[in-house]
Amino acid sequence: MNILYFFRGYGKYNNNSVVDLQRQAIPSDIQIDTLSVKHGGIKGYFRAFKDLKRYLKNNSCDAIHAHYAYCGIVAKLASKRPVICSIMGSDVFQQNRILRILIWIFHYFFWSLTIVKNEQMKICLKKSKLIPNGVDFRRFREIDKLKAMEYSGFTKDKKHLIFVAEDPFSKVKNLPLAQAAVKLIPDKRLEFHVLHKIIPNYMPYYYNSADLLILTSISEGSPNVVKEAMACNLPIVSVCVGDVKKIINGTEGTYLSSYNPSDLAQKIVLALKYGKRTKGRANIKYLDNKEIIKEIVGYYHQIII
Repeated sequence: MNILYFFRGYGKYNNNSVVDLQRQAIPSDIQIDTLSVKHGGIKGYFRAFKDLKRYLKNNSCDAIHAHYAYCGIVAKLASKRPVICSIMGSDVFQQNRILRILIWIFHYFFWSLTIVKNEQMKICLKKSKLIPNGVDFRRFREIDKLKAMEYSGFTKDKKHLIFVAEDPFSKVKNLPLAQAAVKLIPDKRLEFHVLHKIIPNYMPYYYNSADLLILTSISEGSPNVVKEAMACNLPIVSVCVGDVKKIINGTEGTYLSSYNPSDLAQKIVLALKYGKRTKGRANIKYLDNKEIIKEIVGYYHQIII
């Protein structure tokens, strides 16, 4: 079985950490090839359409697994092969009405399978399968903080707050809210780190060096950064977006905030006062990537055979 992963890439190497983690967990008897969309916008996806047509002319694959709605639309327009489309969240909730209708049409009539990340998305796309992104528990785990700091460069005399995103400066990630909230806290020990373009294998060291993860996105499906932080037992302050409430529910040291900077600042102070690691890892065992991948591979077999 040969599956082509088609996705929006970022950074120098046009990779995508969410897609990479899933691809690496697929069993070795399934061949996964990759093709990334290098630029956004109409021109970027038009180029990606031509790149995909060229790729498919010269290479064989049994199906295309597109990540994000635009990639799913381009994949189906470029190929008669089965298309599985993973919808991530913002590609549904942050588009204009015409584009939402277009996604709905492809979901119902053209994609062989639509995968969504939370219940709200499933309500919008009723034929979809709800499969949240899993977590690689072997990689994301609790590590001695001082050892982790040797890799991250964080110092012991500061309180380190991290904001993690593939593209933290995109409007949907809402970075200015986090920055505004941190400025309201009169503590000179605070250091706010915006983390992106970090080599994935090094991310566990940053989670374990930090004192707190902050997430302020306007929309999300099932944010991986929250699950990765939970797997590393890192305290979290997040707005109520995507399935975050479900993920952190019942875990001491994690807090939900409104989009008000003052409220967010108060929750950050509470999380810092908590002052220890959480039990987040034990509370999200159901998101072990091994089990998530089994479900996805099962659908590959159903669609291709």
